Amino acid sequence: MASAAAKRILTIKELSETDAWDTAREAGMVEVRLDDQLVFVELISRPTPIGRYFYLICPKCSSRRLHLYADGDRVGCRGCLKLLHPTQALPSSSWHREVVRVALQLNQLDRRLNKSGLERNLRRRLRRRRARLAQQLAETLQERLEKLEATAAQ
Repeated sequence: MASAAAKRILTIKELSETDAWDTAREAGMVEVRLDDQLVFVELISRPTPIGRYFYLICPKCSSRRLHLYADGDRVGCRGCLKLLHPTQALPSSSWHREVVRVALQLNQLDRRLNKSGLERNLRRRLRRRRARLAQQLAETLQERLEKLEATAAQ
């Protein structure tokens, strides 16, 4: 696995929101400045029914990517730098799957529900989902508590 110092340095979305986007599209090249070196990343596009879709070309494997990462002086995609997707880096224990993930989902739903401007039907669906997740979390915690009490009684 690559070091924890690897970080995302370039995304199509962020690039398209900068002033350099028009220049990069015309040139078909993006200039990325790392600490002491300059790396050129090719930018390509493909036609779609409503316009063009842009990709970055990984300097190592030449695959089309939406995100590129830097690890020290190396620039590449997650595959080339052997980086895990954030969800792959999470523990796979049953506690994490059954409790921690559900609690994180509840937190996300709460943040989303606190935003204004959500349409009524979406807000209702989110509240129902939140209620189901809260019920699931309560049941899981209750089962685990009962198992703990049973093992403590032995």
